[in-house]
Amino acid sequence: MVNRVMYLTAANRVVALETESGKDIWEYSVTGGAPSRRGVAYSPGDGRNPPRILVTAGSRLIALNANTGKLDPGFGKEGDLDMVVPVWPKYSSSPAIISKQAAEALVTTDIAATGFGSRSRDE
Repeated sequence: MVNRVMYLTAANRVVALETESGKDIWEYSVTGGAPSRRGVAYSPGDGRNPPRILVTAGSRLIALNANTGKLDPGFGKEGDLDMVVPVWPKYSSSPAIISKQAAEALVTTDIAATGFGSRSRDE
């Protein structure tokens, strides 16, 4: 909860609710995979960036403007960051490792960290 607003994931969306009434402030529908059920992270923003809600969905980290619920174009590629980690062929026969969210993001100053699991693209 931040400034009397609760941010959470529900089914295939992220929502912002007024804490006193439960009324929807905004809703964002996540496409291409369900958002993590483990919650969201809040980044307060700074002079260059708005406050953000960060949520993981599959191998993606999504940034939403905390005030509007719209993708934040100043983060990743228009608000969406692909977290697939390339691996050198020497260590794997698969061309890439796919990271899967294992936890919501942890935000400190200007760094967002996530836990993840992995599997090869072939699995």
